[in-house]
Amino acid sequence: MSIQVMTDIWRTCLYQGGQLLVLLALADAGDHNGENIFPSVEYLAAKCRQSVRATQDALKRLREDGIIIRVDEDGMPIGEGVNLGGRSRFVHYVIDLERVQELQGLHEQENPDCDACRFQKRRKKRMQNLHRSPTQTVQMPTRKGAESDSAYREPSEEPSLNSLGGESEMPLFGTEKTASPPVPTWDQIWAAFRRWPGFRRDSSEEAAKQAYQSIQLSKSPPTPAEMIAAIDAHGRWIEEENERRPSSAGPLLVQHPRTWLREGAYKGYLEQMAPKHDIDIELDRLRARIGHHVGRLLHAGIESAEILSWFADCEVVEDGKSVEFVYTKAFRASWVRNNYRTRLDREYGQDVVIRLAEEK
Repeated sequence: MSIQVMTDIWRTCLYQGGQLLVLLALADAGDHNGENIFPSVEYLAAKCRQSVRATQDALKRLREDGIIIRVDEDGMPIGEGVNLGGRSRFVHYVIDLERVQELQGLHEQENPDCDACRFQKRRKKRMQNLHRSPTQTVQMPTRKGAESDSAYREPSEEPSLNSLGGESEMPLFGTEKTASPPVPTWDQIWAAFRRWPGFRRDSSEEAAKQAYQSIQLSKSPPTPAEMIAAIDAHGRWIEEENERRPSSAGPLLVQHPRTWLREGAYKGYLEQMAPKHDIDIELDRLRARIGHHVGRLLHAGIESAEILSWFADCEVVEDGKSVEFVYTKAFRASWVRNNYRTRLDREYGQDVVIRLAEEK
């Protein structure tokens, strides 16, 4: 969620009604740069309180205006004619903030009598007038015979917490400076990526660095040391996965670091390294039943709570040729099929089967 992007959109007069709501919903789902937006059409329709068809029309209009852009895993724009699948398929959008400002400027030139624009300008002027000058003081009323003075008076001398009287000063107990451990740099983080088995040497370091900087703008980003630990843990997982794969299948295709960061794959490793809580104990129990598939689900970007809610009562059947998630309840199989099918297919590198126990 980005308050700044939503505020910038509110200040424009480009859209109204359903189109404005859809654009605000996209901004609400993205980061501070208007990126990392992965909504489904149904999600946007429910959030904007309108039909799926109206939401699709609004998205088409925003794409035609160049306000939103569909991009692939590497951040490259996707053409309008490319079919991305059904309406339940998640699509990666980016809001072009420069295009928003450009169209707003053209709107103000072509519509100088726009009531909304004039209201925004008057409001901005009023807000500027509300801020007093730093040197301005307010005269407080005084009793008769009392000396008139302002509400604020400069102290005669600068106070000091360390002052013990006279001219001598000594540091308070416990305030001595201690050397803190050095914070890992981006070069060290990138070096951890390069240690991955099968690392693609043509991977763009700049693209990965931009994705990492976007993560640092989130509400509670991981520290550089935690990120390096997660990257190393993923490297060990790649080694273990390559050992399990048959020789005819070849080594595992390693993701681009930018894609790995944007999909939040590091979160699963951070949860594994965190102190054990109730949810971690439940995951360990599930891991004892379905084995390494818990790690695959975490690597696919599925949260621990979601795994316990939708995968705890399923059986995983793997025969070397296919992977099947077998459920006893139809609504659970349907939910997993509609909400996690794409991520499961991408994680296992094949079309995963999600079925009921009585189906064959």
